[in-house]
Amino acid sequence: KKHLVTNDGIMGAPDLVVEIISPNSVKRDRVDKMKLYKKYQIRECWLIDPNNRSVEVYTFQESEKDYDIFSFAVTDGTVQSQVLAGFSVEIAPLFV
Repeated sequence: KKHLVTNDGIMGAPDLVVEIISPNSVKRDRVDKMKLYKKYQIRECWLIDPNNRSVEVYTFQESEKDYDIFSFAVTDGTVQSQVLAGFSVEIAPLFV
């Protein structure tokens, strides 16, 4: 979405957001920000939770106007993106 980048900044919603869950703001990161992402129909949201050593990938479902879990892993394993075709991440190295 290069067209969103202007001399005045980024103008528009991204396709993908990666949120790292902070122990001090779990509700804000998991609930409040997800509501904001839903409002702007961000196509994919990754929630990385260092405390639980997990990664959750949510995709926006236009028909439902809400998110569904697309990919999930805890401690090890791989998560993948629907928005970035062919992109996947082995999660174990994220929590070293």
